[in-house]
Amino acid sequence: MFVILAVMAARVETPTVDEFAHLPAGCVYWTQGRLDLYAKNPPLVKMAMALPVVAAGAVVPALQRPPDAWTPWLYGYDFLVANEARYLSLFWLARLVPVLFVVLTGWLLYLWVRQLFGVPAASITAALFFLNPNVLAHGHLATVDAGGMFAIFLASYALHRAYRRPTGIRLALAGAAFGMALLAKFSAVLLLPVIVVIVFVQRWRMWRRVAIDSLCLFTAAWLVLNVGMGFRGSFTRLGEFKLVSSFGATLQSALPASLPILLPADWVGGFDQQKLDTEQGEFGNYLFGEWSERGWWYYNLVAFVVKNPLPLLGLMLVSPWFWRPSKQGRGALLEIALPLMVFLGGMMAFNRLNIGVRYLLPLFPFVFVLPAATWAHRSRWRAWLAGVVLFAHVVIAIVVFPDYLSYFNLAAGGPAGGHRVLLDSNLDWGQDLYRLPSALRELGVTGKIGLLYFGHVHPRLYGIDYELAPSSPAEGVFAISLQYLMGGSYVATTPDWAFSVVESSHAAWLRDYEPVAKAGSIWIFDTRGKLKGPGRPHNSL
Repeated sequence: MFVILAVMAARVETPTVDEFAHLPAGCVYWTQGRLDLYAKNPPLVKMAMALPVVAAGAVVPALQRPPDAWTPWLYGYDFLVANEARYLSLFWLARLVPVLFVVLTGWLLYLWVRQLFGVPAASITAALFFLNPNVLAHGHLATVDAGGMFAIFLASYALHRAYRRPTGIRLALAGAAFGMALLAKFSAVLLLPVIVVIVFVQRWRMWRRVAIDSLCLFTAAWLVLNVGMGFRGSFTRLGEFKLVSSFGATLQSALPASLPILLPADWVGGFDQQKLDTEQGEFGNYLFGEWSERGWWYYNLVAFVVKNPLPLLGLMLVSPWFWRPSKQGRGALLEIALPLMVFLGGMMAFNRLNIGVRYLLPLFPFVFVLPAATWAHRSRWRAWLAGVVLFAHVVIAIVVFPDYLSYFNLAAGGPAGGHRVLLDSNLDWGQDLYRLPSALRELGVTGKIGLLYFGHVHPRLYGIDYELAPSSPAEGVFAISLQYLMGGSYVATTPDWAFSVVESSHAAWLRDYEPVAKAGSIWIFDTRGKLKGPGRPHNSL
C-alpha cells in the first residue's frame, strides 16, 4: 500500500523547492565529477537519486557558475531548460529511489522489533510506519530526507547487531554504516555521542575493549567517508579553510592552523555552510501565525505533535508502561531512547532552521519502536486496539492522498487549518502547482492570471499563462501560495525565467478577500469588481 500510494503521489506532484536543486546536483556529481554544487548536503543520497536519471539519458549542462548560495537553484533552471520536454518524468524516476529507501527502513524496523517483541508486534509497527503521513510525504520526494533516515537507522541497527555477538567484522561493518550515514546527511554527526555511550555501556568493565571497539568503529567510518568522496581535499590544513559558521570560526581560533583535517574538503565546507544555516536560519521561521528570525526551541516538538496522527501520539504516551515489564532490559531501551533524545535535543538546542518536521525524519523509525512494546502485551484487547489504530491510519493514508505534505491532525485543525500553525515544507513546498490548471478550468478562468508561486518549476510546464501578482490592490484573478499569503519572503520565478524577490508584505492585501477556490496549498482569489478600500482589517484566514 505504501509503494502504490507513494509512487502515485510521486507521479503527479510538482518538484518541490529543494528537489529542484538536489537532483541536478546529483547529476553533476556523476557526469562532471564535482562535489561542490549544493555541498550543504553530503553527496551520497543525491547521487543515488540521480543514477536512474543519468542512466535514462538526461542532458546535464556544464556547470559554469561559481558555487555560491544560489548556484544550485540557478543551475536547476539550466537543467530544466535542457530537459524541459521530459523534466517531470525524470523527477518521477528520481523519486522512486526515496521510495526504496523507505521500504528498506521499514524492513530494518520490522527486523529490530521482531527480535524484541515478536512477529505480531513487528508487523503492526512496520505497518504504522509505512502508513504514517510524514513518511508517505517525504518518502516519495527527491530530497536527502528519506535517504538520510535510512542511513542513520541502518547505522544504529548495525551497531545493535554488532553488540549482540561482538566481533571485529561486525564492529567494522557498523562503523562503515556510520560512514555511509555521514555521506548521506550531516545530522548523522549526532550519532557520535550515541556510539560512544553505547560502546562504553557495553564494555565498561573492559577499558581496553572500549578503546579497541572505538578504534575499529571510527576507523571504518573514516575510511568509508573518505573513499566515498575520493579523498578529495583530505588532510587539508585547518587554516586553509574559509569557515563561515560560528562553530567553524571557533575551531579555527582554538586549534593550530597547521592541523591537518582528516576529512574531505567538500564535506568540511558543506558541513560548515549547513551549520551556519542552523545558527542563523534562512528566510524566516513560522509558528502559530508569527514569524521569527531566531526560531523557537520548542518548534520541533510542536511540529512533531501536530503533524502526526493522534492514535500514534496516544500510543507513545502509554508505551513506557508496557516497557516496564519488558524482558528486553535496559540495553534495548537505551539503543532506542538514546538516539531519540540526542537527535531531538540537538535539534532543539542547536538548530535555528525551523522550517519542517522533515528534519526530524531520522527519528521516526526509533519513534515507532517505542510503542511496539504495546503489541507484545498478551491480552484480549490487543487485537482490537491494533485493528482500530491500523484502520485509522489506513483511512488517513487514503483520504489525504496525495496531500501528505500538508497533513495535520484534527487537534491542529486538520489540513484545512494547518497554515495557522506551520508553513514551508510542512504544508506549502511548491508541490501543488500541478493542481492549478484544473482549478482554473473549473472556475472558467481563461487568459493571464496573477501568480505568486512558492517554488522554482516554471509554470509554463503546465501551460499556465501568468504574470507576477502585484504587491498592491488590483482587479484580476490571483493564485497565491500560502507561504506568501501568510507573510513569507523568498523569490518567485518570473515568466522570463528571472528571480524576483518577494517581500513578506507582498500578498498582504489579498488577506482582505476570501478565496474562490483552493488548489491545495495555492489559494485562488478573484477581485474583479470587488476591490476594497484601504484600512480594512484582514480576515482570519
